Amino acid sequence: MGLICVTCGVQYASDDPGRCPICEDPRQYVPESGQAWTTLDKLRSGHSNAIRPEGELTGIATEPRFAIGQRALLVAHGESNVLWDCITLLDDETAAAIEARGGLRAIAISHPHYYSTMVEWAHRFDCPVHLHEADRRWAVREDEALSFWSGGTLDLRSQSHHARELRHQDAPLRDR
Repeated sequence: MGLICVTCGVQYASDDPGRCPICEDPRQYVPESGQAWTTLDKLRSGHSNAIRPEGELTGIATEPRFAIGQRALLVAHGESNVLWDCITLLDDETAAAIEARGGLRAIAISHPHYYSTMVEWAHRFDCPVHLHEADRRWAVREDEALSFWSGGTLDLRSQSHHARELRHQDAPLRDR
């Protein structure tokens, strides 16, 4: 496991990434104090995830707030789920709660700020992570679980065990 950027919550493959290109992008920031890093184990020791209904969906958010306060949505489909966007903290309690709801068939991410620990989530739930090809350069931890797609829409229903439709242009970009 690599280090996690404290500012944006993205995990790197390296234990010494040195810099975070996501935070260096003009749409984000590097704190005046400089780049800071943590590990998933350290994050687990002081944080937990809250899982709450959000209309017909289930929201998952880390408390106390970490990074930019991302939250993911669990989208039920049949007997399983698709995780829309991703958060950094993955712990046993969160995994058990998702498994109790049918597990994950896929992870679909709308924006690089949600890349977080997507590879950890994919490995834990043995599922693919769908990322738009236009955002490939922001995938700082390559892995065979990452599935890049192009065009305006990815119909996950056409894939053997996936559900829902993913639109790159319609993706919610606003964090809570």
